[in-house]
Amino acid sequence: MAEAVSIEPSRRTSVKQVTIPSGGSLSTVLTTDGYALKAIVFPAAFTDPTVLSFQASDQENGTYVDLYDSGGGELQITFPGVNRAAALSSNQRQVLAPFLFVKIRAGGGAAPVVQAAERILTCILGLSLE
Repeated sequence: MAEAVSIEPSRRTSVKQVTIPSGGSLSTVLTTDGYALKAIVFPAAFTDPTVLSFQASDQENGTYVDLYDSGGGELQITFPGVNRAAALSSNQRQVLAPFLFVKIRAGGGAAPVVQAAERILTCILGLSLE
């Protein structure tokens, strides 16, 4: 019989921050460390992009490419507004799951939204995809 594995509660989630620079639309690298991105918390000021999209790479300093789901659509989440958090759906988390290195973009790949000042996004990660 297999031995049960217990995970300390403090290790079930991870909180990391990424920065979108002033004049840019793409964040610094989010290293997921095998956790699933579950939610993004937005700051009090953010130039409204309507949606956010993602780029991914297999290496931290590698080439980042726009992330699409199996249906051929760009992976996007709706921007919830400033001082709010957006939870990713189960499907969105599954699309992101294979990637250890992710960047978050204000806007879609075809229409990035440049930020008027530096923006810090707080990313909530968890062990499971559920």
